[in-house]
Amino acid sequence: MTAPRSDRAARSVHAAVAALRTGLLVAVLTLVVGAHLAGVRAVPVLTGSMTPYAPAGSLVLTTPVSGAVVGVGDVVAFVPPAPYRGDHPVMHRVASTSATAQGRAMTTRGDANAHDDPWTVALDGADLGRAVVVVPLAGRFAVAGPAAVLSLLAGALALGVAVRLLRRPVCACAQDRAAQHRAAPRRAAPRWSSTPG
Repeated sequence: MTAPRSDRAARSVHAAVAALRTGLLVAVLTLVVGAHLAGVRAVPVLTGSMTPYAPAGSLVLTTPVSGAVVGVGDVVAFVPPAPYRGDHPVMHRVASTSATAQGRAMTTRGDANAHDDPWTVALDGADLGRAVVVVPLAGRFAVAGPAAVLSLLAGALALGVAVRLLRRPVCACAQDRAAQHRAAPRRAAPRWSSTPG
């Protein structure tokens, strides 16, 4: 017995959606691994000092850049010198560059700040990243830590499994029995006669 045309079409659509989903997952994983190998880093924006370019809670993707090519107006992530050093890199705009006895240096300023930062950062040999993409709100997940991101992914996976289970019939045999019942010819109800006897 062949499946009705609508069942075959539905299976074809489901197979196409599954292939598309798998392809999308492979593409995302390839992008993530490729970005990591290329040195792309994700820098969460913790304060509003770079508003409106990168508001607090944003995630900025940076690529490695040599201090020799950093210029005024570039938005860079860097580690400030002591005693200003903290747990996270700072991402500010280059306000000026200058030549010092130790080599080139930069002064930075947040876009929302009225004054330059109190430090000067040596550019020779510095670990710098140039901002290339700003993703609003994504920094909140990065700051929350890996446990929060894993919890979010696990919740999304559980929701996807639940939706799939709710859309699936209980079992194929129940569908077959229902189809046979609908296709069976209806028999007339027996007539009982009551004759005195």
